[in-house]
Amino acid sequence: MEEEEKEQPFTVTDRRTSSAEGPAEGEKDSVVEKEAPAENKEKITDNAEVEQEKPSVAGEHDEAPGQFPEVDFTSFILSLATTAQMSLGVIPNPETKEAHQNLPAAKQMIDILGMLKEKTAGNLNEQEQTLLEQALYGLRMQYVKMMEPKQ
Repeated sequence: MEEEEKEQPFTVTDRRTSSAEGPAEGEKDSVVEKEAPAENKEKITDNAEVEQEKPSVAGEHDEAPGQFPEVDFTSFILSLATTAQMSLGVIPNPETKEAHQNLPAAKQMIDILGMLKEKTAGNLNEQEQTLLEQALYGLRMQYVKMMEPKQ
């Protein structure tokens, strides 16, 4: 067997801030460097030379490829409904381009939407309420149709 491989040193940079304006008075960003285990040392140094990252603002990167749109209740409901439709085999999986049925998973998504309808009663605007009711009704009808015995 070969001798133990030496671990390369690595650096951990803490860029957390106490507020949106930066670190609180007396706090400093720090870098923790871990050297190879043979030396078994840890150093904490000031982070003067490490470039500061700006905290991201909601919606700042919405247009960049690979980024997800801002999440609101409507997009959340549509996401759950789409997942249920994929599980019902109504629409294909966007990655595999194939439709597969997973009825227990579809039932779980439908039940989650039903729970959300109950828990959010009286707290949704008219558009959100209508979307949730229509999505839930359509999914329940598709599920019942899938559960009917084949003739």
